[in-house]
Amino acid sequence: MSAPVAKAVNPSTNVDPKSAPLKDIPDILVDPRTLKKYSRGRFLGKGGFAKCYEITDMETKEVFAGKVVPKSMIVKPHQREKMSSEISIHKSLDNPHIVGFHGFFEDDDFVFVVLEICRRRSLLELHKRRKAVTEPEARYYMMQLVKGCQYLHNNRVIHRDLKLGNIFLSDDMDVKIGDFGLATTIEFDGERKKTLCGTPNYIAPEVLCKKGHSFEVDVWSLGCILYTLLVGKPPFETSCLKETYNRIKKNNYTIPWQINPVAASLIKRMLHADPSQRPTVSQLLTDEFFTEGYIPLRLPTTCLTVPPRFSIAPSSLEPSQRRPLTALNNKAGTEKVEQKDEPLLREIPEATDCHLSDLLQQLDTCNAAKPSERGLIRMGTRHTHCQALGERTHTHGYETHTHCPSPRREDSYAWVRDTHTLPSPRREDSYAWVRDTHTHCQALGERTHTHGYETHTHCQALGERTHTHGYETHTHCQALREDSYAWVRDTHTHPHCQALREDSYAWVQDTHTLPSPRREDSYAWVRDTHTAKPSERGLIRMEEAEDPACVPIFWISKWVDYSDKYGLGYQLCDNSVGVLFNDCTRMIMYADGDSLQYIDKMAAESYLSVRSYPATLSKKITLLKYFRNYMSEHLLKAGANITPRDGDELARLPYLSHWFRTKSAIVLHLTNGTVQINFFQDHTKLILCPLMGAVSFIDEKRDFRTYKMSLIEEFGCCKELASRMRYARLMVAKLLSCKSSTPH
Repeated sequence: MSAPVAKAVNPSTNVDPKSAPLKDIPDILVDPRTLKKYSRGRFLGKGGFAKCYEITDMETKEVFAGKVVPKSMIVKPHQREKMSSEISIHKSLDNPHIVGFHGFFEDDDFVFVVLEICRRRSLLELHKRRKAVTEPEARYYMMQLVKGCQYLHNNRVIHRDLKLGNIFLSDDMDVKIGDFGLATTIEFDGERKKTLCGTPNYIAPEVLCKKGHSFEVDVWSLGCILYTLLVGKPPFETSCLKETYNRIKKNNYTIPWQINPVAASLIKRMLHADPSQRPTVSQLLTDEFFTEGYIPLRLPTTCLTVPPRFSIAPSSLEPSQRRPLTALNNKAGTEKVEQKDEPLLREIPEATDCHLSDLLQQLDTCNAAKPSERGLIRMGTRHTHCQALGERTHTHGYETHTHCPSPRREDSYAWVRDTHTLPSPRREDSYAWVRDTHTHCQALGERTHTHGYETHTHCQALGERTHTHGYETHTHCQALREDSYAWVRDTHTHPHCQALREDSYAWVQDTHTLPSPRREDSYAWVRDTHTAKPSERGLIRMEEAEDPACVPIFWISKWVDYSDKYGLGYQLCDNSVGVLFNDCTRMIMYADGDSLQYIDKMAAESYLSVRSYPATLSKKITLLKYFRNYMSEHLLKAGANITPRDGDELARLPYLSHWFRTKSAIVLHLTNGTVQINFFQDHTKLILCPLMGAVSFIDEKRDFRTYKMSLIEEFGCCKELASRMRYARLMVAKLLSCKSSTPH
């Protein structure tokens, strides 16, 4: 979906920030009337003139979202009037589906608005990650949205800017309508407003034609939202604003045939060209779409990135009943669910391959624009990702303890010793993986700790039979072609392999010595984007380039490589644990320690419980438990209690699709499109999200920051991130070529 065009206001109100240098926002915000003090925390995002931060009441420790508006940006009378109107309308509202208003105050430089914090962001981020959602999900969101809008209309308020970006989600996945900057009130029955305002993809035709408008414009916007949720893009969207407006005026849109006729009928009535023919919000609630279709009571937070599962019988599914993850279930949610005997799954076919292709296309786009000379991004204020995602990740939510390359025999991995790229583990208790993990094995003694990187010996010398490729290159558990992927091994022990030059990995020692990539035509964006000279005018403030809304939902927080015998075990950031077995099957144990998700070789899913499962899976479940206990004992600093919540029974998790190791890093690809690269030398991590067009970087200090690629393209970035982006370019290309060469 194209980025929303700025709201229609008088052009004279657009103040150039350069003309009025902004003062620093204080760390402690004080309400002069109540004397309440708030500590300013992490940056949440920005929009228009405002920036939003997490703020904490220093007395009660209650956390809010603090909207901060510089007074220098609202100096004109109508700007101040607009701000006053927004506050006046919002503070008068009190409804479960409206973002809570908790006060406002000001000092000499800023206006502060204290709002309910919505940690799950908005439907816009959901849309970017998921595109179209299932019908039950659409009903869930729309039912709450319509109820919130009904409350507004009952109080004579027209929102006038309902869109995905203004529909927020709470920790419990409840819908909250926010941003009342364009809202207005109806003073008398029949009053018609004449202001031209809104966001192009959602503007009603009577607004564009200046015929006067009222409550019906919100119903039109709701119709656009329902269409977007079900189809994956707005009904009138084009690449040209003028053409979009023409389509709106002519009511020119099409509904794909796959959409449920009941939903299609409702959309047509909501998008009727004649406002008087549209249903009211109260009439919407009684429509067949809501009254006859299945609406989940709760949705799991996992649906922010992957579709939920509806009506899954945990352990009774036969192979013929299961459906692959990539299967499009057109009937999902079209019928009322009576019994829990049929999986209702939906995901875009070949989604992960598309994600990789999209990622490469995004990176190529960066090459098309000349990078700005405004300088490098300063890495700025620290914040941890566990804060960014709220309590879901807990204290250790992003702690990765990634394994350095684990040599089985010193003679075959001399490069570990010679290149000095692998530091000793920081904490022996945190890196217990350097010891043999089987309880029946003898202590490894000095041979294990000589270099600190020997693992999983199984009480026997692995000898030459293990080689290096059995440990280093597992993608879909299929052997990689020797001539194409020898670059992941020591080039001296495989002299006949077509390996990349050793200096290709020199970035881990000297970020300025990286040679030009082989395929300059495709990947020059990395070189160009990250060679912008630092600005002499100073570094850009972190929040100007950072985009917290693009923080990944899932990434791998722990992993252990046992692929010489069983497979790769890993832990997701929500404490669920998975294994990609050597036979190309996968299993995930959810954070509750009971629910299981099994994916067979054909990518068909089934849902089990540790209390009830087929005997054929007994060994794999035993191994999964072993991996889980091992990572919990050796790789986590502290445990955390996961509180079950309503909706978790519908959760589906992304799982590991492919992985491989090089001398410098491990590359992990999840089925939600996320590509993660964990670097061995300094334990930094790079998380690439093609759906959000974003990259997250966890540095050596464990600071977690997320950037839009478009901002990196414009502003450049720090050399630490730049060097890793260069490396990521090679790895993503190899990952895509590897996937295209394998049948699965």
